[in-house]
Amino acid sequence: MDDTRAFGAVELPMGEGIVVLQASPAGTRLGAPVALPAEVHPARRYLKSLKRDTSRPTMEHALNRIARLFGFPNLDVCPWHLMRFTHVDWVRSQLVEGFVCPADPTATPASSAATRVRRRGRPRNDKDAAPPDDTMALGEFVKLAPASGRKHLSALRGVLQYAWQLGYMTHEEYARAVHVKPIPGESAPASAGRAISAGELLAMISTAAKDPEPDGARDVAIFSLGYGLGLRRGDLI
Repeated sequence: MDDTRAFGAVELPMGEGIVVLQASPAGTRLGAPVALPAEVHPARRYLKSLKRDTSRPTMEHALNRIARLFGFPNLDVCPWHLMRFTHVDWVRSQLVEGFVCPADPTATPASSAATRVRRRGRPRNDKDAAPPDDTMALGEFVKLAPASGRKHLSALRGVLQYAWQLGYMTHEEYARAVHVKPIPGESAPASAGRAISAGELLAMISTAAKDPEPDGARDVAIFSLGYGLGLRRGDLI
């Protein structure tokens, strides 16, 4: 007999063999992990409603990070339907004040150590693909920019809306949960930049020319045309 949890008129199957680290304070801990098919999974339904190549990867990364804040390995097993105002407000406080980047409980030490990633240009293949803004090592204190924090909170609100629409929460539970204060502050303005010297240009072209991948030839063309024709960054993108 499958292990399920009754919630209203819905039976939610519990995830088996999933490691959960109790990362959040006692008053904000969620229940057991769940195992739901994608078509009735609030997080997956929310992500499916977003643009595939732009918003979806960013919001998926944000939701995975929020799930790990509660000790779950990823968004798929996090019981989003159990979140109430206390949980959402705690997430908001972490986004505002900063937090220690939580590890994936299922990751091996080797994979955890390789979490810091730097990518130049497009990922060269799927195995090289990195989350949109994940350039921090596990165990490192993370302080998100206000705009990034608001993006995380928006993703969480979107998932809870689907949890309500799928019948896992009452409208009152949903309305109370998402009624948290907005994240204040403005992100620091982008640097105005500066002109580069001929020596710096030659150094960049030389480095790019040594790259055997197609990205190298592309970068050589970008640097040469941009500098030679006096193009702005917006003209090259």
